[in-house]
Amino acid sequence: AMPSSKRKGLVRVSTSKGDKTKHELARMGSTAGTRNLRSPDMTAHRDKMSDSQEPAKLERYPQLDCPDKPLLDKRFSIFVQLLMEPIEKHSEAVIIEDTGIPEKPPEIEVVISAHGFDIEGNSTSTLLIDREDDSYTRFVLIPRMSGKQQIRVDLYQHGRRIGTMRKNVIVISEPEEIGIKQPDTHGSLEMRFAPLIPPPDLEIYVELDTHDNRTLYFRLHSTRGSVGYNHAKFGQVTLQDSPREKMQAIYNELSEMARYSGEDAQRRISTIGNNLWDELIPDKLKNEYWRFKSRVKSMLITSDEPWIPWEVMKPYRYNDDDERENAPFLCQQFSMSRWLSGPGTVDLLPVGVAIPVAPTNVNLAAVKEEVNFIEHLTQLNSAITGQAPLEARKQVLKIMETEKTLSILHFASHGGFDATMPDNSAITLSDGELRPSDIQTRFVGKRGRPLVFINACELAQMGFNFTGLGGWANKLVNSARVGAFAGAMWEVNDALALQFAKRFYSEFLDEKKTIAEAFRLAREEIQNNDPANSTWLAYVLYADPEGRIKE
Repeated sequence: AMPSSKRKGLVRVSTSKGDKTKHELARMGSTAGTRNLRSPDMTAHRDKMSDSQEPAKLERYPQLDCPDKPLLDKRFSIFVQLLMEPIEKHSEAVIIEDTGIPEKPPEIEVVISAHGFDIEGNSTSTLLIDREDDSYTRFVLIPRMSGKQQIRVDLYQHGRRIGTMRKNVIVISEPEEIGIKQPDTHGSLEMRFAPLIPPPDLEIYVELDTHDNRTLYFRLHSTRGSVGYNHAKFGQVTLQDSPREKMQAIYNELSEMARYSGEDAQRRISTIGNNLWDELIPDKLKNEYWRFKSRVKSMLITSDEPWIPWEVMKPYRYNDDDERENAPFLCQQFSMSRWLSGPGTVDLLPVGVAIPVAPTNVNLAAVKEEVNFIEHLTQLNSAITGQAPLEARKQVLKIMETEKTLSILHFASHGGFDATMPDNSAITLSDGELRPSDIQTRFVGKRGRPLVFINACELAQMGFNFTGLGGWANKLVNSARVGAFAGAMWEVNDALALQFAKRFYSEFLDEKKTIAEAFRLAREEIQNNDPANSTWLAYVLYADPEGRIKE
């Protein structure tokens, strides 16, 4: 038998026959693992807090605890923990807001996903946050496939995903010593006791299989009773070819349509959208789409991958009379956005300074007008203060590291995507190229999480343009923790790019629309202006679709 480990009232004994878990029932009161201990000191704290109406801050450290080498076909337990003290030196804390109401401790929903395992009981569990001790919940898994596997846990609060944790294991048939590399980043969560704004009408969660990097698993979730999904599984699809190569060929074609939009461009764009729907969406979800599409306005696609153009998908079907029924593109039908699995979204984006970024020698006619527009965003919202443009890479990095009231950072320049090394995808500035790998800051703690908009355009002679969402999205969303990121997936028309930015900021800052609805209206405007030009489909938004600017 391997050595036993004890941690905060939890005893786990691992043996060669599997993992057997015992609970100190006298201390915890329940095998469910959700505890709610209180003391006179806590009551005094609540009384003091109610006078000021300021929520208390609970600091916890997320941890997944299970055997690194579970045995094939043998039950074992995995504990999802929020600890008062870190186990590892560089663990990142969770800050939980708590009103202190005795009968209403902070509560989150835990969802486990483990392909290659059977899950005993439900794959979801409710976790009550203990105010004075560690909090945890337990799942029981049975491995059905040997080899390297990944277990992932998503946490939701009030219907909104707030973070993801992962655990790598190796399923073995006999006990042996095998080194296991864990994910590079720890789970990072952000919680609120009460939601400030409602969650999206629907979240489509897309999980990429870590073994083949080609199989996608789909899950639907909604807190709206009329929509009616609770982390429901809706099929899987395995891509036959390399997805990156396939998508790059599509982006090349759509870039060409942004330069030269011929008479047949609209039909071809629709064909591309139909083909993406055919190849990337499982049949079960295709059928379900026609049930929920009229009940959903805001949609969030949370995905492990950054390369699929979900916005370009165009659903269709043949009815019982064998008549074809066409639906709009997803980005037309819904106020939609995406997010990467990892840290959760932010519902309110900070007010403060808005800074345009553009090189002085850029040869795009609309860039100067775009820069001037960003400088004067205060005319749309008095809580936004425009500043003079930055033109150099060093200036941008300094602002990102030091500016405490950054609200909007807007790039208007050339850009290019490096398919072999996404983190080298560069934005051209006056003193050189700014790359995702240059960004070393993080918007956490007291810093607001700003909007970063890379409206990077490119002239025809510069070739294929893709703002590098594989590099920039991952760096800005998962590493820098911005509140929202917008960019173009392929080359965009200069004049239409300016028009898009103006309409987006007007709707978002002046009309106080949600960020995804403002994005949809801006997309609609440039489509009406030039429907055969693919620019209107190029833009992608990473944000909470219901996100708003703070009052």
